[in-house]
Amino acid sequence: MTLLVGILSTDGVVIATDRQVTHGTMGQATVAQSATKAEIINGQALYASAGPMAVGQQICAAMKVMQGQFGGKICSASVQLIQPAIRAILDPAFDTAKKAGQIMGPQLALVDVITTGLLAAKFQDGIRLLDISQQGSCEVLSVDKVPFVCHGSGKQNADPILRFLWNIYWSKQAPTHREAILAAYWTVKIAIELKSPMVGYAPDVFVLEKTGKDGKHVKARKVDENELVSHDEFILAVENAMRGVRDRLADGAAPATPVPPTVAADPGG
Repeated sequence: MTLLVGILSTDGVVIATDRQVTHGTMGQATVAQSATKAEIINGQALYASAGPMAVGQQICAAMKVMQGQFGGKICSASVQLIQPAIRAILDPAFDTAKKAGQIMGPQLALVDVITTGLLAAKFQDGIRLLDISQQGSCEVLSVDKVPFVCHGSGKQNADPILRFLWNIYWSKQAPTHREAILAAYWTVKIAIELKSPMVGYAPDVFVLEKTGKDGKHVKARKVDENELVSHDEFILAVENAMRGVRDRLADGAAPATPVPPTVAADPGG
């Protein structure tokens, strides 16, 4: 399994993942190794999956073929094409698992099939984040209603972490692109530190962002680790501020109102 975190910002989409890929046999994990779980599609979209890599790779390949059509259609129209394409991959896999389940047991057979995913792309009506369910249904997320989503075996830890951060920093306004990078990175980082099931190694962060003066074009890229240094500094500042409040309480003093650290502005303003 894995952890995927998808967040809509004011200027695009951020997808963060952990790097742990687990191999196994008969439903039992045998070894883990580091790998990248999100993929840049034609430089203009992002796809990430949680679950068996084989199914995720097939869906990603289908999205690569279709990506050129997204820009000419509104998102809802594209979804009518995306869902059948995904189900054309899932349906045979579920049929095979049903047959294999008669021998292996249904739960064990489904291990190689059940997958979820995130697709970020630019459509005629703007940049959108699609939440892809185990049955291939696509929910279109929106900044004002459902601005973030978590998937995978680390979801039980990631959901409350991200909601806690969201309530503090973005309860009144949507995050900027840089802030969304911080939120996604921070959530995966904590989930790894908590040793969430089958979640490990280090975070990877990918973005789909507007480019050009008019913002009509998009670019998908992986966030460089050097770019994440300032976010590590912010996280450390927050932790130190919280320790300061704890220390004052331990001394019996009234907690001072700390000056909260602020997220660094996006480059260029």
